Formats: sequence, C-alpha cells, structure tokens
Amino acid sequence: MTDLNDSEEITNKIVAPVVSDALSRFQALKAKRQEAKKLNKREIFQDAKNQRMASIKARQEEINKQNQEAGDDRHTKQDEKDQSEKNLEYTIEETEKWQAKQKKKNNNHRDGTQNLDILAETTYIKEISDIKIDKEEYNRQKKSLMEKYNIDDESQLKSIVDVENKPSPQTMSEMDGLQNKNQVTLNAVVQYKVFIEESRDRRRATKSDFEHVACEFHVMSLEQSWTVAIVSIEVLELHLEPAYKRQGRT
Repeated sequence: MTDLNDSEEITNKIVAPVVSDALSRFQALKAKRQEAKKLNKREIFQDAKNQRMASIKARQEEINKQNQEAGDDRHTKQDEKDQSEKNLEYTIEETEKWQAKQKKKNNNHRDGTQNLDILAETTYIKEISDIKIDKEEYNRQKKSLMEKYNIDDESQLKSIVDVENKPSPQTMSEMDGLQNKNQVTLNAVVQYKVFIEESRDRRRATKSDFEHVACEFHVMSLEQSWTVAIVSIEVLELHLEPAYKRQGRT
C-alpha cells in the first residue's frame, strides 16, 4: 500500500507541473488568437478605408485632369477637399442633424408660388411652425364644453361652435407676429395644431391634407369670413373626409 501511495505521489509531482504548464500555454495561445482576430479586423477596416480614400483621390484627380483639359482649373487647388472625403469625417449624429436642418429649411423656403392659395398656405404654416400648444389643456376644455352642453358623443360636437377654447398666455405671446391677430385666429391656430398632432399619431392624414386645411384657415382669417367663429376638430375632419375616400382610407 505504501508503494502505491509513493507511486501516486511521484506521478503527481511529475504530471501536475506538465499539465499546469500545458494549460498555461493553452490560455496564452488562446489570448494571442483573440488578439490576432482583433488586429485582423482593425487592419481589414483600415485597408478598406485606405482603398476608399485612394478611390476618392483618384476620382478627384481624374476630374481635375478633365477640368484642366477643358480649360477650367477652378477645382485644382491643393487645399480643397473633395465633398465625399469631408463626409467621412462626420458622425452619424452630425449627419442626421444636418439633414433635419436642411429639411426644415426647405419646408420654410419653397420655390415660388403659383397662386394666392399656395401663398396663403405657406405663410400660415411658416407663422405657426414654432408655436407650442398645450394639447392636454385643449382636451380638458373640450371635455368641459361637452359637459356644459350635455353632450355624450363627441361626434355631436360637429353641430356646435367651439369658441370657448382659450389659448394659454404663452401661446398668445408666441403669436404676436400673426398678420391677423384676434381671438378667433388664435383659437384656429391652437385647434389646427392639436388636430395635426392627433392625426399624425393616428396616421390618418397626409401632409397635403394638413396644408389644405391650413390654407383654408388662413384665407378665411384674412377675409374676415368667420361667420361661425371656429369649428371644432371634428369639423376639420370633414374637410379631410373626401381625401380619405379618394385614398381608400376610413
């Protein structure tokens, strides 16, 4: 029995270090393999980027050569960067912000006007584009109006005039630049913007539908033809009903 124990002890003394050394080398090789994979990815990315930059540079040189042959050397300055090369320096977030800014700029500056309706539409949208509204307060006043007239179904609001909605002081101060500032016009702006937000949430109307309603609002306010003051949101939906039917929407 003693000989067996001695044999196991001798085996452990010999084998254990070998196994431990093998495991250590295996872990080291595994770590090197992971590091090599990372380096390969970096090299592949850098190589692709270098090829892209070389392609851009070659294309720009070809353009410069063509310009020189045509006698146009406006783009041959050494310090002028190609726009494609500049774009590589921008982050995704910066690009998205720039695109959003350009989209807003294009919406506010349309190319010309074909008639007075389009002029009224663009003027109205530009005037109210930055006005903030309190949708919760509007809906609260709307609910109060329904209780006052003992109305259970919102569809019945189509037959009454919603003139009791009062814009907040902040909203009124933001509308100082409106051409025809009066209580009726202020109500129109608030209700129109509430309608747009709620309709966009429901995805029920297109951009052209909104612009059509905005145009009618602005023209009516300029002509002082508010014989029934300002209608409720449900009446605005009647303006869009033909458009819904044309596009197969309900």
